[in-house]
Amino acid sequence: MYGAFIGDIIGSSYKQSMLKKKDFLFFSGGCGFTEESVMAAAVAKAIMLSHDDRYKNDNEKGFQPYVISEMQSFGKRYPNPKGGYGGRIAAWISSENPKPYGSFGCMAALRGVPCGLAAVTIEEAQKLAHISAAVTHNHKEGIKGTKAVACAVFMAKRGEKIDAIRKYIAENFYPVYKTLKEIRPSYKYDTTCMGCVPQALTAFFESIDFEDAIRNAVSLGGNCNTLSAIAASVAWVYYIKLNYGDSAWASYQFDGYIGQLRKRAYPYLPKEFMTIARNFHKFANQREAAYRQNGNALPILTEHENDVIKCPNESVVGAYSGTENDGIGKAMNIDEMRSSEKIEVTRFIQKYVILMKILHFDKELNFWCRNYFPAQENKEHQSMESNLYDGFVKEAYSLSVFKEYILYAENRGLNYEQALNGTDKQLAAYLMYEIKSDRSGSLISEAIAQGRIYKIMNNYLKK
Repeated sequence: MYGAFIGDIIGSSYKQSMLKKKDFLFFSGGCGFTEESVMAAAVAKAIMLSHDDRYKNDNEKGFQPYVISEMQSFGKRYPNPKGGYGGRIAAWISSENPKPYGSFGCMAALRGVPCGLAAVTIEEAQKLAHISAAVTHNHKEGIKGTKAVACAVFMAKRGEKIDAIRKYIAENFYPVYKTLKEIRPSYKYDTTCMGCVPQALTAFFESIDFEDAIRNAVSLGGNCNTLSAIAASVAWVYYIKLNYGDSAWASYQFDGYIGQLRKRAYPYLPKEFMTIARNFHKFANQREAAYRQNGNALPILTEHENDVIKCPNESVVGAYSGTENDGIGKAMNIDEMRSSEKIEVTRFIQKYVILMKILHFDKELNFWCRNYFPAQENKEHQSMESNLYDGFVKEAYSLSVFKEYILYAENRGLNYEQALNGTDKQLAAYLMYEIKSDRSGSLISEAIAQGRIYKIMNNYLKK
């Protein structure tokens, strides 16, 4: 929940600004939480109340009535969020008999965040999202956008890689194949789900960390608080799991920059929101632990609600049975390579390890490497220079794990000696880190010439 809150707060200062750049101040005097955070907090509260009412009080009231009552209650308790409420949601909040009004606006999409966090299957995430959206935004595009966010959050929680999440969203919701560079120039203020959700998710897909996801989203311009809140909600889960691991996620104890951002958001949030975030995180993790241990968890939806909301529906939501990254049935270890990563990295290393060996041991080529400087004319070994930068380096950057492994190496403070005697993932991560750290030809004149790249690769292949 904090990811959604932080993204909403930071983006609120730049709503309709058309900023179009990533260099901007995060927390400014003009920022604050908006109606979207209010309603996301209300849905989180509704999920917990519905669950507790059913199992502690033996009451079959159902999830949907709680969504309606909590959204109305929160709207009345927080009548002045930054930017206020839109006319239709304001009327809905004050209505004695609130009815959905056919909207496909993106204001409902953030309600998918608590749904993805609480769910123990992707089908449950979709059904919770469907109900939470449809009490107001019952247009199929409004429901679709909320489901897409819920699925992205759910898959991030399960440890799926960015490429797997992107693929699922592209196959079942939106064609998220355009890059931010392609989207940004012509992108304008858009309050529809189809004009906001895929763009926000792309901001996450192209990110290298939590902060970068927010900067990507705001740099598109337009409806910045919504873009940033959606991107940040997925990135919050993804990068905490990636950089700190399952145990830190479960305990919610982590330091570093991401923890500092959470603290900086406190002054902008009502205490009730912070309490809900803590309690909801505990609730969601208890359900997840029960599911991992027993293969099931006490349902949130009533049998009637579960039957009424069919998944997949309208060919919007495809099947998801989990992948090797799913984490069900076993605790995930972020220090281990998964088989898909292993295949990708091994192919890359096998392709270039002989070249690195030659450059280290061949006297003439090693002399050239040690004295390499990119600014000088390089007539003698132009083809080798091209092979290294247009081949080796460029191909390394194209690896799907490249950015993630660099973050892994940086967060663990890996150095050469540690990596050389470490796990296969530490070896691979340090290799990526060396390539990324290239400055003024130092990759060739130092890491390659001195044999660090070859020895890292060789030790990796021995694992």
